Amino acid sequence: MSSHLKIDAVFMNVLANLTNQLDLYLDWASTPGDDECPPEIVEGLCQAHEVARELLEGLGYGQSRS
Repeated sequence: MSSHLKIDAVFMNVLANLTNQLDLYLDWASTPGDDECPPEIVEGLCQAHEVARELLEGLGYGQSRS
């Protein structure tokens, strides 16, 4: 497998996880009655965000090019 395909697979997995975690949060947010988001939803979303951020940084996103 080429390194380009490996990066694509990793990127897609990270994106899918971030999307799934965001869906869980949005499902909770759209349901009336519970004012406090469950800790497992917050933790899952934070972890998915952190992994996505690390991937982007590893790919050079957001770094200045001199």
